[in-house]
Amino acid sequence: MIRPLVKRLFRLLGKSDHKIIAVYAASHRAYRDAVDYMRAEAPGFPVWLLAAAPVEPDVAGRCERVVELPNGAGLPFAVLRTLWPYWVAVNVVTFTREPGFAWMKLAPFFVFPWKLLVMNEHRDFFSGLPFGLVRHGARRLLDWVLTGLETIKDLLLGVFWKMAWTLLDPVLALTAQPWTKLSPEAPPLSDATAAEKHILLTEDAEDPRGDVGDLERLFERPDTFAAGFQPGRAGFQKDVAPRAAFRQLQPGEATAVLAPLAGTVLLDAEKLARLGGFPRARSRRCQWLLLYWKAARAGWKCYSVGAGPARVPMIPDRAFAEAEFCWRLLRERPRPQPGAGNFDTRRGSVCFHPRHQSRLRAGRRRVLIVSPYLPFPLSHGGAVRIFNLARRLSERCDLLLLTFRERYDQVEYERLASCFARVLVVDHDERRRPDPSLPEAVVQFRSRAMAAAIREAAEEYQPDLLQIEYTQLAGYREALPQAKAVLVEHDVTFFLHEQLCRSAPSARNKQECERWHRYESHWLRQYDAVALMSEEEKARAVGAGAPQQQTWVVPNGVDTERFHPIVQRVEGPPELLYVGSFRHLPNVLGFEHLRKEILPRLWQRFPELRLRVVAGPDYEKHGSSGGVDPRVQVEGFVENLAPYYARARVVVAPLTVSAGTNIKVMEALACGRPVVSTPIGCAGLGLAEGEEILVAAEADAFAGAVARLLEDPDLWQRLAERSRRAAVNRFSWQRAADRAWEMYEALWS
Repeated sequence: MIRPLVKRLFRLLGKSDHKIIAVYAASHRAYRDAVDYMRAEAPGFPVWLLAAAPVEPDVAGRCERVVELPNGAGLPFAVLRTLWPYWVAVNVVTFTREPGFAWMKLAPFFVFPWKLLVMNEHRDFFSGLPFGLVRHGARRLLDWVLTGLETIKDLLLGVFWKMAWTLLDPVLALTAQPWTKLSPEAPPLSDATAAEKHILLTEDAEDPRGDVGDLERLFERPDTFAAGFQPGRAGFQKDVAPRAAFRQLQPGEATAVLAPLAGTVLLDAEKLARLGGFPRARSRRCQWLLLYWKAARAGWKCYSVGAGPARVPMIPDRAFAEAEFCWRLLRERPRPQPGAGNFDTRRGSVCFHPRHQSRLRAGRRRVLIVSPYLPFPLSHGGAVRIFNLARRLSERCDLLLLTFRERYDQVEYERLASCFARVLVVDHDERRRPDPSLPEAVVQFRSRAMAAAIREAAEEYQPDLLQIEYTQLAGYREALPQAKAVLVEHDVTFFLHEQLCRSAPSARNKQECERWHRYESHWLRQYDAVALMSEEEKARAVGAGAPQQQTWVVPNGVDTERFHPIVQRVEGPPELLYVGSFRHLPNVLGFEHLRKEILPRLWQRFPELRLRVVAGPDYEKHGSSGGVDPRVQVEGFVENLAPYYARARVVVAPLTVSAGTNIKVMEALACGRPVVSTPIGCAGLGLAEGEEILVAAEADAFAGAVARLLEDPDLWQRLAERSRRAAVNRFSWQRAADRAWEMYEALWS
């Protein structure tokens, strides 16, 4: 009785019977999740999105209407005016801890009939009734209290340790051995002292921590002010003035830091005299900090150098010296500015080896290559490609390498120097901050140090071309927006994630696929050229926005001299070989398909059949170790695969998800070993099925193809001969290098 009267009254006041669901959100991820949830739970209802951020087209296409509202005190009333003519069945509001959007969160409480559904930061939904809101508020309050108590505990501990070091620091300065060549407390240098080329300061002149020649070599660079042996490592702790390398350096390896407080230091005497000698300060360490700061303002650099294999400790906190340093800087008038140079490259995270550098050749073109992984050792297909192409292209131009280094990698500078005239290695020295608008792999490789190193290398070496390897680094195009640039897509990554979505549907996989498609299609348009591995990949990239005329196919290859048929007598049961680094998810999925679906079928006919898997470094972290069956043997990184191919009766590539072209298939062909692959595993190679390779999509057919090769010696021999011929005739690295050079010349013309 009352309900119809209320509805009639609201019709008189301008409301209609048109029912909608209103979603309120302040960020991309929040409104995407909320809209997806309502579309799944109430597919028949029109959804209106009221957002305080620009809305992406794919989300807007799933809504009946999108209203972008400016944040502020008037927002609730703007919402009320917009929604008044409609009957709001449910208000969906996101309480996801975005700061500064209080008015957006309050707006649903102004809209009749006050039916609320609330999404929290964990993407869970609860009723907006008073009891639910009170419970949510109580949990929030408890979180704040616990966070506050943790903050107070950290603050008290921090104060305690700061006081301890403040008391201890002067004592350490007084009890330290005097410098053997020049006291830091000495007055400004005399002309006689300044006449010396370099000044060596060491706490123990009889036994310096390393080869002083490694320090002297850095003074071949005209901007070097000081170089000292590494006293410790900084890790993720942040200093006012970075004093040490991020990690332990290899012997002779060097990195720029703002203030290398070391036991053995070599100074440029002329530059020291120009700075007026050591500045005055109460503590010796503060004198050094002030001196290095003045050198940085003058545009000079200081280096920390690895001294030996002995493990170095974390550098200690020097609160007293840093406090005095900051106090003296603040007292200067006029207020000092940072000065010349980019301080992001002086945090101890950009390393090089002065001994392993080639002379840059006059008149040669220069290409700056940026990679997320070390090109050597050859532990995965991407490294194999970069290193082999570089070996051949270095005969025509000078290559400069800027590459990330993973935590336990040892950089083989000598091997890299055979291809690259300069090698700069960047450590991840920043805590990763999640960004829901970007793919996870892109966030993983975001680094201010890398962007700064690209700009600095471009300024110093003046490269003619910037080459970015792998899609996840495409955003570094912004570091040199005016330079000619090429993006090398080792695979079309959004296509890979489309396959993952189909094989394992989930909200997370779908979101990651959408993020990749959005990110990749944007950056494909920003490059002067894009290099793909096959014609099929090129078509996908062009369909996503890459310019047709600037998109090139630079194929993968195989070193047919390194990989060649080896005739040896193999005793014992037949062996299958599967090669694929488990750091790459498709290789893990392919192994699981082989282990669970294909091998049980083969063991029914060949119970003694063995499988050997080469899964790359640290494979235990990335995927299964093969279970407990003794017939399956999984190994890590193997430098020389030739003996493994020689022992294998059949090489298998049972990939269910893949993109690009698989170098492991080409290596097996070059070794004269028959290959059985899924269609996606050999895509883009143009191999003749049944003549050069056997192809099967389903587990039954795949097992049957392997069985045919094990039982039919004539078929095995025919495929072995033709596979080797295909590798030699079509898959050489020289052919790929010629194609890359053709692309370079087109860009330079």
